Amino acid sequence: AYHHFRLLCVKRTLGGLPPWGTMARELKRLIKSAKLDVAKEEEAFLCEILEAPALSSASGDFWKSYGKTLKKMAQGDIAIRARLLEVFPKVGNEKFDSWWLEFLDECGALDDFCALEVKGKAKQAREKALKLELSESRAAWFSRLVKHCYRTWRSAGPPEPVFHLLRRASKRLIADKEAISCSGRYNRLDLDLLDLALELKIPIVDPVERTTFDLSMWAKSADKAERGRDPIHVWNDERFQHILAKAVDNTAGTREFEEVAQGKKGLAQARENWLLRNIESLDGEAVPSLENGLEKLESATSAATYQEFPKAYEKLKKKEVSKALTRNLQLGILDELGWPLLEETIAKLSPKGKAKLYFSSTWPHLIVSDGLKVVVISAQGKEKEFELQLPQKAQLLRMRYIGGEIVVLFRNAKGIVQGCWT
Repeated sequence: AYHHFRLLCVKRTLGGLPPWGTMARELKRLIKSAKLDVAKEEEAFLCEILEAPALSSASGDFWKSYGKTLKKMAQGDIAIRARLLEVFPKVGNEKFDSWWLEFLDECGALDDFCALEVKGKAKQAREKALKLELSESRAAWFSRLVKHCYRTWRSAGPPEPVFHLLRRASKRLIADKEAISCSGRYNRLDLDLLDLALELKIPIVDPVERTTFDLSMWAKSADKAERGRDPIHVWNDERFQHILAKAVDNTAGTREFEEVAQGKKGLAQARENWLLRNIESLDGEAVPSLENGLEKLESATSAATYQEFPKAYEKLKKKEVSKALTRNLQLGILDELGWPLLEETIAKLSPKGKAKLYFSSTWPHLIVSDGLKVVVISAQGKEKEFELQLPQKAQLLRMRYIGGEIVVLFRNAKGIVQGCWT
C-alpha cells in the first residue's frame, strides 16, 4: 500500500499538482506500517519531487512537515540549497515568509547567497556549483524575493528577515555591480527597504514610469520591526526625490501619516512644501473656498505641525479674510442669484421638500409641476396655474406653454407617448 501511494504522490506532484497539506503525515504513517526507515524513505521521496515546479504551490504544512528532513539534506548538498532558493512558496503570509527565510538560513542557503568570491580550489568549486544551479543573478533573485513578498493585495511587504538578508548580502551585491529592485505590485516601491539599500550603497534599478510609494501603507506598518524609517537616503537621491514628493502630496494631512512622518528629515521638505502650497492657495479665493481651505488645514495639521514648520505658521498668520470677503462681494453672493417667485412656487408644490418636481421651459416662461398641479411663472410674476389630470401610471415627460395653454407630453402605462392640452 505504501509503494502504491508513494508512486501516486510522486506522479501527481511531477504532473503539476501541488502536494496537499497532510501528504507528509499520510506517507509517514504508511512508512511506519511497512516497517521501513522513515528518514531514508522521506529523503528518497523528496529527492524525486524536489525539481517539480508544483512545489512552489505546496501548502505551508507540507514544508513544515518535511522541514527537518530537508534541512539535513540541504546542509550536505549545495545543489539542494540552490534548488530551495528557487522555490518561492506562493502560499502563506508574512509570517510564513519569515519562517521560510529562517529555514533557508538554517539550511545554509543564505550563507551561499551572501558569500563573496574567494580564492581556494574547494571554495571556488563550491561557488561555481551554486552559480550553476541558480537560474538568475543574485540581484535578480533578491528583486524577485521583494516582488514575491507583495504577491497578493493583502501582502504587507517584505518581513524583517528580508532586511537582515539585505544587510548580510550587501557586500556581495555591491561586488556583483548589478542593480536590485525594491518594487512590489504595480511599480510600488518599498520605501523602507529602498532607503536601507541606498544607505548600504547597493546599486538600485532606475524607476520606471508610474513608479509610486504607498505612504498610507508605510504609515500603517511603522510600528513593525525595520519599518517606519526616516527616508533621508531616498530623498537625497535625485531619481526618487520627485516620486517621494508626489506621494507626500497625495498622503499629507491624513492623521496616520502625519503622526508617523513628524520629525522625519526625509519627509520634512515635501511636507512643508505641501503645507505652504495649501496656505498659498487661500489667496484669491472667495469666502466659501476660503472656509473649505481653512477646514482642510485644520483637519490636516496640529500645533506640532507649525512648531516643526514655523515658516508656514508665519505665512498663515498673515492671511487676511478681508480679501476673500472683498472678492465674494465683487462676484456677488448666492442669494442674489435666487428667484423668490420660483422658491415660493417650489415651497407651495412641495412643502416638505420630498415631492418630485418637473421643470420645463418655454422662453420666457418656466413651468413647474408636481404631477398634479402646473404653475407657469415668468419675470412678470405668476402667469397661470392649472390642474393636471393624467391617466394612472402615466409618466410626465415634457410641458410647453403656448398661447396661454399648456401642452403636456406623457408616457402611458403601455409605454406609448401621448399628448394633451390642459
